Amino acid sequence: MHPCEPAFAALVCELTGVGRGGVATVAVWGQNALWQRYLQPFFRPARSGALPRPGDILYGTWHAAGREQAAGESVVVTAIDSQHIQVHCHGGRAAVESIMADIGSTGAGRCEWPQWLAASGCCPLEIEARQVLATTDTRRTAAIALDQLRGALRRAAESWLQTLQSDAAQLPAVQRAVADVLRWTRLGKHLGRPWQIVLAGAPNVGKSSLLNALLGYRRAITFDQPGTTRDVVSADTVLDGWSVSLADTAGLRDAGDSIENQGVQRARASIDEADLVLWVHDAADPAKAIPDPAGRTDCLIVDNKIDLVPDFSAAANRPYEAVAVSATSGQGMAELMQRIVQTLVPELPPAGQAIAITDRQAECLNRAVRADTAASACAALEQLLAGRSEDAWLPPPPTSPCETS
Repeated sequence: MHPCEPAFAALVCELTGVGRGGVATVAVWGQNALWQRYLQPFFRPARSGALPRPGDILYGTWHAAGREQAAGESVVVTAIDSQHIQVHCHGGRAAVESIMADIGSTGAGRCEWPQWLAASGCCPLEIEARQVLATTDTRRTAAIALDQLRGALRRAAESWLQTLQSDAAQLPAVQRAVADVLRWTRLGKHLGRPWQIVLAGAPNVGKSSLLNALLGYRRAITFDQPGTTRDVVSADTVLDGWSVSLADTAGLRDAGDSIENQGVQRARASIDEADLVLWVHDAADPAKAIPDPAGRTDCLIVDNKIDLVPDFSAAANRPYEAVAVSATSGQGMAELMQRIVQTLVPELPPAGQAIAITDRQAECLNRAVRADTAASACAALEQLLAGRSEDAWLPPPPTSPCETS
């Protein structure tokens, strides 16, 4: 059964963000006897006999089912209207889960907040933008997600749809405009998840030292012995406003040690899944193999340990383009960080740019670009605006938390 099956007479949903916080908000919506059936069995107002009325704030204690005689959890109850009541409690997971379970035990259906927003009548594109915005962790990525929350993609899609409905001959022009939006999709999909950057290369070329230098703290163990790193060691950081996840991998070689061999296999798997590979080469040991990008365009070759090469800049007649650095002294690190950002995000979107930020949005736009008739393109754009069918059946709570205009 779907967690928000319409057979439920009431819905309960945690409205606060994911994770532990100081205060959490649990919302309950229902059409009949909301207070008496779902809240009164557990909530004891400090003022005996008090009832939640819209605009009032009630302080009291919450007594979990089966523990009515125990000390209760301090909560505040507010009625938004006769069909929407909120419980404000301690933000710890145990407190929230206890209250959600108690309300659920009375027959209310548990609902995740994206479904709650759908039930409230929010535009599907706005719901998806809110989901992505909640996962951003830099001002730069949040600003782009906020543009979509404010309707950048919705307005563009509505304009394209209106154009096609009034003049089918405009299909090529609309498809060019849609294609221009699609070119930002790779960036859009990384607003809420970090870019995956893998440091790869032969053993003992300084990958772990380079990881530590990029992070600004000691995350990986470094030792002057090949094979020190035997597993993928990862850590997150921010480069110029973009979240990145850096992964230090085992040195690539034919390993006789079975444990090291597993590390090499994991390294190759990480390379295959990376958004960007830093192929690290030991500039102080020309005999070591130069990394082979194997035709990849999403890679940078990094000459490390240039502090060990006398007059490196003058002697650097290399048959390949590389960024020269010293992970230990910091030389060249600023240029490397700049090159990483330029490779991942070669162009910044203008303010207010419409961007597809989910796989579903990108799929709908791609269908519009591939459409051979205006009717097919309109169907794809209508699906983009309509959202997923599984979000469409909920009875809307009378008080909407978001504007749909």
